[in-house]
Amino acid sequence: MNKKIFLLACMVLAMVLLIPSLAAAYGNISISSVPSGATVLVDSVSTGATTPTTIEGVSSGTHYILLRLTGYQDYTQSVTVL
Repeated sequence: MNKKIFLLACMVLAMVLLIPSLAAAYGNISISSVPSGATVLVDSVSTGATTPTTIEGVSSGTHYILLRLTGYQDYTQSVTVL
């Protein structure tokens, strides 16, 4: 195999390996509660938002939403972003 073909094969292989990571899927999660005003945490990290809200740019996969409001029990729900 000459150097030009080998280099081209390496470039194609690198693109095949990199494309899935570059094309990672992201989505949005819309969250509401009754009553409104609950603090929203995603995967145990505060978003700084309160309900109702939309959390944008969430990576694909399963995430855990925690709603916290004084005087109420915490509410946890798993969601899957496709």
